[in-house]
Amino acid sequence: WYQRRVHGDSSRKRGTVFTFELGASHVIQCWDKAFLTMKPKEEAVLTCAPEYAYGQRGTSNIPGGSTLLFEVSLESVDRKEQVNTVHDEL
Repeated sequence: WYQRRVHGDSSRKRGTVFTFELGASHVIQCWDKAFLTMKPKEEAVLTCAPEYAYGQRGTSNIPGGSTLLFEVSLESVDRKEQVNTVHDEL
């Protein structure tokens, strides 16, 4: 078993809000599924298994088979199911 901790993207550190359309596959499946269950201003730590993140293919900076951890806060949801969140990749 191998674990590598890399701090990735953080909208919280940038002082910005990350916005995406819920259920439109613009983010990893883990996020689409998790944010469907959250209420505005709710915070959570998401553990995203590879099959709900980037799978075995990975990305240029995330190895295939990686389990990802995110600390997230659902800031708001607008009428079009647009999610506004701040996050830290742990």
